[in-house]
Amino acid sequence: MDEKYYNDIKNFIDEHFDVVPTWLMKKAYYNEENMNDLYEMTVSDDGPDSMLPDREVMYVSKDAEMDKFITENVEKVSKMGFRIFQIDVEDRILLGSDQWQINDKGQTFYEASVAPLMEAFNSYQNQVEDYSAVEEIKAEISKSSVEENRDVDTNKNSRKNLAK
Repeated sequence: MDEKYYNDIKNFIDEHFDVVPTWLMKKAYYNEENMNDLYEMTVSDDGPDSMLPDREVMYVSKDAEMDKFITENVEKVSKMGFRIFQIDVEDRILLGSDQWQINDKGQTFYEASVAPLMEAFNSYQNQVEDYSAVEEIKAEISKSSVEENRDVDTNKNSRKNLAK
């Protein structure tokens, strides 16, 4: 992986996630009081070995747009190697992984999981922006057609007034 791409991935993480040690999440949610506040959404063929992922850090989403993307794409994000949790009390999304450094394909965690997440999220954002642009154009066309109809009505009334 080239250095620029690696930096893009690091910037993506910094922009969209807070990095939290897994041990801290275990401390916060491995007690009877808070155990029900954490819900795993991951789509997986086999069950996990533990309640929380093995990797030393977890990623708490910083923004609602990332939360929306992940909740709309749970299966896709799960297949990227993430375990997905929802923190009910804060209504936040938490990502973790059981992959440590290098997977069986010789890929780092960043190559195998974070890079595909970054690319999928960027694609999602572009689609949302494209949709917004289409909606703006539709609104502009609708506004123009209302104005044209008003102009036509005004012209008809002007002709009637001239005929009198």
